[in-house]
Amino acid sequence: MTDGSKQTYVEPTVIWRLHHSDGRLAHGTVVPRWHDAAAVWFINNLPEGGCDFHSWSAALNWLENVRSTLLRNGWESSP
Repeated sequence: MTDGSKQTYVEPTVIWRLHHSDGRLAHGTVVPRWHDAAAVWFINNLPEGGCDFHSWSAALNWLENVRSTLLRNGWESSP
């Protein structure tokens, strides 16, 4: 921008994708906001859980915990 306005990225971002041998697909998404972030995880594009956080890093840590739990329960990383 040429008017001096600060640019901020505020689009939802998929952080990971997983698949299960039974055909289900999962993904974790961070939704940034001006001063905080939300995290939501999905199975087959339906929301399974989510939380609001005071920072991106807290949202990413929460999503990593969700991912780790799914991996321990038979899910696998998707390419």
